[in-house]
Amino acid sequence: MSLEIIQSHLLVVVIGYLISLCFGSSLRHSIGLPLRRFVHSRIRTLGERLNKRSIATRVWRGLILLVLLMVPCLALDWFLGSAGLFAGIIIALSADLQPSLWHGWVAVSAGKVRDERRLASATSALALEPQSAPDHHGTLRLIILGLIHHFTIVLVGGAFWFALLGLKGMLCYYMLAVASHYFRDSEQDWKAFGWAAGRCFTLVDAVPSLLSIALLFLASIFVPKAKPFAALSAYARATDEHHAYAVAAALKIGLGGPRVVNGKIHQTPWIGDGTARLEATDLARFMTLFTIALFEFAVLLLFIINL
Repeated sequence: MSLEIIQSHLLVVVIGYLISLCFGSSLRHSIGLPLRRFVHSRIRTLGERLNKRSIATRVWRGLILLVLLMVPCLALDWFLGSAGLFAGIIIALSADLQPSLWHGWVAVSAGKVRDERRLASATSALALEPQSAPDHHGTLRLIILGLIHHFTIVLVGGAFWFALLGLKGMLCYYMLAVASHYFRDSEQDWKAFGWAAGRCFTLVDAVPSLLSIALLFLASIFVPKAKPFAALSAYARATDEHHAYAVAAALKIGLGGPRVVNGKIHQTPWIGDGTARLEATDLARFMTLFTIALFEFAVLLLFIINL
């Protein structure tokens, strides 16, 4: 893989991000969000159908699922190509830069005056799946977790694999991320079936994960009262949700906890030792971290393109 090819791919990434920054909200609501929800639901339905029979059979079926997920990614890459306007549009559909920044800061403003209607609207606009939290503090935790995952996987991870392998690399990475999210091998019901997706995603996410934590670490230096080195320590100790633990440690907050999905309360593991009763000031500090990390990432992309 030559530097020139990587630079041309990253130029397409930057173009896609610029499109998303200018037209992100419209693209998300009209095309991006419905398309991603369709893909997510199909993957989840296919996984539920294949996760049957004996433990050994489920392992093989998990491997079969990964092969099935790769086929449309390779076909789309062959049809559209890894460079050009169509690839840039696909990147723009997933990047969501405008809604991430806009609704994140809107949530900060709404949180200061406890405007639960605007806060719920911002949360709904940022979430891929319809979900909410049982209280004000939980809503802020939900927003932060969503944006952490978006930054580390969709933006940094997606750009990394597009730079190396083009559209097929980015799409395959996204598919593995979705599969590992739904079929968590840490959960007993999915332990055998999700083994393949979990291990494969851990492998392909190794370098993007390190790049993401480096950007978050540097960004946390500029956030008032943040603890950058505590973030690195928490990242190293975590067995999953590494970046969420890092952000929680850096900002001295707690994340996770109960959330409402389809009208039912689900208890997710708590992350971090800080206060979980978040207020608008905590969200504002995170949005400062998030915005600075985005700026650093943009500078890094432009630096590589201009080498």
